[in-house]
Amino acid sequence: MKYLKELSSLKMFNKKDVISVCGSIHNANYVLKAYIDKGYITKIKKDYFVINDLVNDTPAANKYEIACGNGDNDFISHHSVFEFYGLNNQVYNIVDVTTNKFKRDFVFDNVLYKYHKSDNLIQVNELTGIKISSIERAIVDCINDSANFEYYELLECINNINIIDEIKIMKYLESLNNKLLYKKVGYVLEKFKETLNIQDEFFSECNKRSGNTVGYYNLKAKDVLIFNAKWRLYVYKDMEVF
Repeated sequence: MKYLKELSSLKMFNKKDVISVCGSIHNANYVLKAYIDKGYITKIKKDYFVINDLVNDTPAANKYEIACGNGDNDFISHHSVFEFYGLNNQVYNIVDVTTNKFKRDFVFDNVLYKYHKSDNLIQVNELTGIKISSIERAIVDCINDSANFEYYELLECINNINIIDEIKIMKYLESLNNKLLYKKVGYVLEKFKETLNIQDEFFSECNKRSGNTVGYYNLKAKDVLIFNAKWRLYVYKDMEVF
């Protein structure tokens, strides 16, 4: 247990970290094997480990810590932001992680860690060691990735939000500079104009920047979408009556 204190302070670590603690590759290989065998640490995936809680013999990190502890720029994003803040209506065994490098999804302890790639680090905060996007960014990201996220669950999550910063929404949209996304975000958030106290100017700006082209909320579902004339956007029928 010579190196257990130092590794415990890291909580999650890779082999390079263990070498720094142990002083050599040989020692690191020995410690990793010995500590895994003794139940002191658990292998999450290739070259990624977590210290165990020795009282109950389970990983000492939660799924959010594990998700964003495998890279300096990895952070909780998309639907997992709503779950983190208790705004979700359904529980998924998926944690969405955004990273600036290509990484393969992996499963650990019955949870799928699903990666999304982006070099954009706007509105990423750190809370008790967990890097996580703002709620405003999560809304836009889910709408932007509409083919991969259930529209109805997103609407329910937004419906559970008490307050929103429309300036943050607009700044993130500006950083993405996507005409269709302005259209989609404007359409969705207009449903919550009164409850979230979003000003008319926000929607006017979204409309102006979206252009006159016709778009689809989810191009993969185009055959079941109906046309919304105001936003010149094809949307799910259920979205119209939400």
